[in-house]
Amino acid sequence: GLAVDPGYANNRLIYVCHTSATDVRVVRFTVGVGESGLSDATPVVTGIPSGSGNRHQGCRVAFGPAGDLWVTTGDAVIPSAPANRGNLAGKVLRMTSTGAPWPGNPAVTEPGAGWHPLVYTRGHRNPQGIAFRPSDGAVFAVEHGTGCDDEVNRLVAGADYGWNPVGPTGGYDESLPMTRAGATGAV
Repeated sequence: GLAVDPGYANNRLIYVCHTSATDVRVVRFTVGVGESGLSDATPVVTGIPSGSGNRHQGCRVAFGPAGDLWVTTGDAVIPSAPANRGNLAGKVLRMTSTGAPWPGNPAVTEPGAGWHPLVYTRGHRNPQGIAFRPSDGAVFAVEHGTGCDDEVNRLVAGADYGWNPVGPTGGYDESLPMTRAGATGAV
């Protein structure tokens, strides 16, 4: 994924989400004069699980209307990751352009509930698109389903979108429904 900083005309910054040797990460770069190259690589977010076989990494980045940076992360084929509030896999993250938690994230509004400070929503399989409705700034994510259950989700802070692929033996079970009962449904 790639996002251009809203202040690009003055700061020449872009944000790239990619897989490194150890994790998935968002790195900020300065674009050279004449778009001649990239310099000043600065990690903004590191430690997003890449999982086994580099599957389900999500990795879309976009700036919202408030200047907030949004990042989608896949579940990395880790069964317990999407439901777990404390890790970065199977989530949509919201932060400042420097990687600090956004003030309205659940870790701020629900202190002590186990939320990782960057997490905005959880329960995602592999969200690979994010967009903002021009009329009101509502945020939507597009998520890859299991064969036919792709979803468009309207994101709400702290919501669980229901992907919980923990099978009966604890392994990763892709035969389970995309949205379990009681979770926030797709639009």
